Amino acid sequence: MRLFNEGKIELAYLGGLTFIQAHVLNDAQPLVMREIDTRFTSWFITKNRDRDRDRDRMDSISEFKNHTFAFGNKLSTSGHLMPRYFMQTQMQLSAEKYFSKVQHTRTHDETAYLVRDGIVDLGVANSQIIKKMLLDGRLNENDIHIVWETPPYTDYVWATQNYVSETTKMKLRDAFLRLNGQNIEQEKILTSLTTKHFIPAGINDFQLLKKIADKLDLIK
Repeated sequence: MRLFNEGKIELAYLGGLTFIQAHVLNDAQPLVMREIDTRFTSWFITKNRDRDRDRDRMDSISEFKNHTFAFGNKLSTSGHLMPRYFMQTQMQLSAEKYFSKVQHTRTHDETAYLVRDGIVDLGVANSQIIKKMLLDGRLNENDIHIVWETPPYTDYVWATQNYVSETTKMKLRDAFLRLNGQNIEQEKILTSLTTKHFIPAGINDFQLLKKIADKLDLIK
C-alpha cells in the first residue's frame, strides 16, 4: 500500500478497504478480481467446546456481551471493516460498548490462534483464510466453533495507478482474463492465486465499501 501510494509500483493486489483508500487518495483504478472476491465473508469464531458436555459454549453473538473480542487489522476489509458494519447494522451493537475488551490483531492467523488458545472469547476473521488453515493443518476442526458468518461482500482487487495508459491497462487485464486452467503452466498460476479464472473489476463493485468506510471514518 505504501509503495503503491508513493508511486513506486504500478500494479498491486489490494484488499477492499486499502483499494478504496488508494482510489480516494491517488485515483487507483480497479483492473480484475477473482470470482471469490465478489462474495467474501467473515467468520465470527470462538474456542470449540462440545455443547452436549460443556454448557459454556456459546452459539450466538448475543451471548458474548461483556466478553473479550478481537478484530483483525484495522485496515482489513474482512477482519474489521465489514464485521464492524454488520454488527452495527444487523445487531445494533457497538463493539467497544458491547464487549469487555476489544483488540486488533495483525493477521487473520493471529486472530484464529488467540481464539483457539482461549486468549479471547470471540474473534472475527476472513472465512477463506480460516478454511485454508483448517485444510493445511494450522488449525484442527476441533479447535474453533463458527458462531456466525456474515453476508457476502466485495473484497480484493488487482489495481493500477491512474497514470498507466489505457492500452497498458487493457493488455494487463486481458492477460489476467486469458489465463486458462486447461493449460498446465497457466493452471499453476491460477492455483497459486487460489482461483480458476479472473473477471473484470469496476469502481461500482466497491461503492458499498466506500460508503461504509466513509461512515466509519476509515479513509485516511
